[in-house]
Amino acid sequence: MKILALCSFLFLSSLSGAWSQTSSLPNRTTAPAAALTSKDIHVYPFAEEHKDMLFKATDRSIPNELIVTTTDHIHMYGKKKSHVVQVLGVPTGHVGKLVMLPPGDRSGTLTIKKSFGTTLFFNCFELTGGKLDSQEMKLSEGVAYNWSVKNDGTNTTFRMTSPENKELAHHTIESANVQGIGFAGTVRNEGNEIDLTITFDH
Repeated sequence: MKILALCSFLFLSSLSGAWSQTSSLPNRTTAPAAALTSKDIHVYPFAEEHKDMLFKATDRSIPNELIVTTTDHIHMYGKKKSHVVQVLGVPTGHVGKLVMLPPGDRSGTLTIKKSFGTTLFFNCFELTGGKLDSQEMKLSEGVAYNWSVKNDGTNTTFRMTSPENKELAHHTIESANVQGIGFAGTVRNEGNEIDLTITFDH
């Protein structure tokens, strides 16, 4: 009887220890991202013909066509004045700006006030090694879209939905490779124009 009682005690103790270890495992759910300030938001030249390349903020090979201001929201606007130029030996005409935010779970809106002529819009992941993974989005003038970024502990997913909650973009990258999440807009021909506003919840 004593041996049986001792075995029962040891068995229950092992279960208790296993439960303690399991309950102390880290939670894979990520915490909300820290509140953004204008210093956290970075602006870079961008071209559709080089959409997988992150240019330096000071790069002058891409014409400076659009203006970006950052306060408690992001405002990207401007009208194209230049023509096609050579960038890294490639004729480049779809030029604009990329706005990059630090990694983290966020959400907000993107509203296009003006989209005149041949314009393109992208969501972009900044990857290690100065690379981009850019995905074009078909967006229309006069619509307030909803966007979100979610890290599940393994992958980071960007989503864009319409006011009716129809999914317009779904872009997933392994979280370990993500250095930033951004938005880009380009204008192609002289006189083409963009005016858009991006808000974020924190």
